[in-house]
Amino acid sequence: MTWFHIVKKKLKSACGFLYVKFLYLTKYFFFRLFCLFPIKNNKIVFISTSPNFSINPKFIYDELQEDESSFDFVWLTRKGEKLDALSRYYAHDSIRAIYELVTAKIWIGDSREQAYFRKRKNQFYVMTWHGGEPLKFIEKDVEESLPKYYVKCAKADSKRTDLMIAETAFIYKIMKKSFWYNGDILQKRFIDKNLKSNSENREKIKNFFHIEKEKRIILYVPTFRMDGNFSCYDIDYEEVIQQLKEKTSKEFVFIVRLHENISSKESLIKYNKNIFNGTNYPSVAELVSASDFILSDYSSLLFQGYYARKNVIIYASDIEEYIKQDRGLYFDIRKLPSPIATNTYELIEAILNYDKLKYERGINDILQKIGYYDGDAAKDVADKINAVINGYK
Repeated sequence: MTWFHIVKKKLKSACGFLYVKFLYLTKYFFFRLFCLFPIKNNKIVFISTSPNFSINPKFIYDELQEDESSFDFVWLTRKGEKLDALSRYYAHDSIRAIYELVTAKIWIGDSREQAYFRKRKNQFYVMTWHGGEPLKFIEKDVEESLPKYYVKCAKADSKRTDLMIAETAFIYKIMKKSFWYNGDILQKRFIDKNLKSNSENREKIKNFFHIEKEKRIILYVPTFRMDGNFSCYDIDYEEVIQQLKEKTSKEFVFIVRLHENISSKESLIKYNKNIFNGTNYPSVAELVSASDFILSDYSSLLFQGYYARKNVIIYASDIEEYIKQDRGLYFDIRKLPSPIATNTYELIEAILNYDKLKYERGINDILQKIGYYDGDAAKDVADKINAVINGYK
């Protein structure tokens, strides 16, 4: 264990404030120190703070691999997890990660980065954003409810950003208005070129989780609560499975995918042969494609389900409390094209009585209101990166 980690561990246990201050100042120091080293013109750093490899940066990474011999790829992940042999991998929260950032020509991320990050004059930062189409208020629209340090990070992150990507007309307006950002915004959608058909993905997912072929999949993807509350995820999974079997003669299983902010609490859910942990599965798009029903609460996953034309149900046991105390919503949740369940038995009824034709028109209306862009964002960003590296305008 290095001196840095020893001091870090002792400070963390002794005093949270001093620990945070020590961490901030230490990393700020190294950002400044490593500026003594030159920028490597062909180095591209991908920043991934999610449990999996961040999907939008990975789309760009895949696009750039067509000419991988020209680039030095570096991924900064939670613990230095590896994706393939084409890149170098380091833990996101490490001194080596700072060195890679300081000496890279291009940064690509999908989340707000820490306030101590320091971008040099000739570096280029692409922030792809991770939230898709937001349901709950974000950024400046909920500034008073956000932690002060997050707001500080967000403002600093927007200031150093050179390019953002908006996949819909709706998020484009929010970025212009509420992201503390006045720079360029690419208006195109990321396309998962590796995503196969529903039937192929269903077979892949069932093989991965060892789910029997005849069983149907309910995907549950809730978002986090600002206070860290976990009691709202109170579905009685076994009761749902049992009731559906008795009333339809069909067998169901759950795949639960927790938000990265609560992924550390995944052990609180009792997984078994009918309830599977999908939190760390690398592709949420494959899970959506493979599912028969999708459950969520205030997550942008609702809109991903609509876009995929899936049977989407809102499960929100704390709906009144959330709207009043946690965050406001951009859309009236009661007018979205999904039934709302606030407890296990309402959820069972919603699944049993789901009328796809009834909600189809509402799905068309909401997708039109959101305004998904055409195009290929990853290709455009790859072209932009090549232009920046080669000195073109």
